[in-house]
Amino acid sequence: MPGVLLPGVPWLASDEQAGLMASDWFYCSFADEERFRGAVLVIAPDVVTAAMVATVLGINPGGEVLGMPCPQDPPERWRNRLLTLDDLVAFDAEMDPGSTN
Repeated sequence: MPGVLLPGVPWLASDEQAGLMASDWFYCSFADEERFRGAVLVIAPDVVTAAMVATVLGINPGGEVLGMPCPQDPPERWRNRLLTLDDLVAFDAEMDPGSTN
């Protein structure tokens, strides 16, 4: 959602606007008792808010969430969308070309 600042949701901003706020990219993985449900890379000030951002964007697949800050900004094509296990393998290979995963 580049260039969009939702009313009442100041932390859900474009990359440029977010650079002026205390926000980072977060990786959130969603799972239930039976399976991995998906993952997201969103910008937020903390993990709890990152899960809320995923909900606002309509990409929260439900289940329990485990999240952490990203060590570097993810490429735009991986941001703000629901990622499958295959997507994460491709993302990992792109971010760490020397990886053997």
